[in-house]
Amino acid sequence: MELVEWVLEEVAQRPHAVRAQDGPLILEVGCGSGAIALSLLSQLPQSQVIAVDKEEAAVTLTHENAQRLRLQDRIRVIRLDITSEGRCTSLLPWSPMDLVVSNPPYVFRKDMEQLAPEIRSYEDLVALDGGDEGMDIITHILTLAPRLLNASGSIFLEVDPRHPELVSSWLQSHPDLHLSLVGVREDFCGSAPVPACPEDYAIVWLLCDHLARILACWTPGSPCVGAAQGEVKSAFLSPSHGHGSVTSHDGCF
Repeated sequence: MELVEWVLEEVAQRPHAVRAQDGPLILEVGCGSGAIALSLLSQLPQSQVIAVDKEEAAVTLTHENAQRLRLQDRIRVIRLDITSEGRCTSLLPWSPMDLVVSNPPYVFRKDMEQLAPEIRSYEDLVALDGGDEGMDIITHILTLAPRLLNASGSIFLEVDPRHPELVSSWLQSHPDLHLSLVGVREDFCGSAPVPACPEDYAIVWLLCDHLARILACWTPGSPCVGAAQGEVKSAFLSPSHGHGSVTSHDGCF
C-alpha cells in the first residue's frame, strides 16, 4: 500500500516531527475497513490512531478488525462525518496530532460512469464520488487538519493524478492554513498516464509550516490556535469520554 509505505518512510526520516516520548498520534479520515490505520499500527509499535468514518458499518468493521489483530488498545474508532459542523470540537481533545492520513472519495463526478462494472455494482459509490472536481472531502480535510496537527505535522492523501495541481492551486487561495504541498507520488495503469484508467492514483504529502504556524497561532482567532499552543506547551490532552452524539469504539489509551 503506497500511502502506508510513504508514511513509514517519513516517520523514520523525520523522528523530530512526532512526539518525543511516544510514537506518532495519527488521525485517519474515512477508515472503511481500517486497512490503513491497522497497517500503520502494526508497523509502528508505539503509535496510536484515531480513526473516523461517517458510516456505522465502517466503524464496527474497523473495530472488529482491530480486535482480530489485537490492536484494539491503540486505536479509537469514532463515528464522525468530517463535513459536519462539530467535527473539530469532537477531535480537539486528542490534539495535537502528528499525522493525518486518508484515502477519501476523490473520483470526479463526470468519471463515475467510467468506473468498471464490478466497481459500480459492488462498491459504495458514495465512498468514491468526490464531487465535481473530486475535491469535496479533500478540502474539508485540508481545512480541518491545521487545527489538529502539531506545528510540523504532515498530511498524506491518496488522490486522483489530476489533484496535485488542483490542491496546489487551492492552497494558494487559503494561505491562512499554512500548509505546503511538498511531495507527490503517482501510480498509473501502464507506463504512461492513461486518463480513462480508473486505477490511476497519486499520493500527496503536505506539511505544516512550523514557524508560520507558531507565530500565527498566538494570534487570537487563528484557526490553529488550540493545536499549536498545545504543542508549544508540550501538553498532550487526554481524551475525555463522551462527546455529544459522537459514537466511539475505543481501547484504553
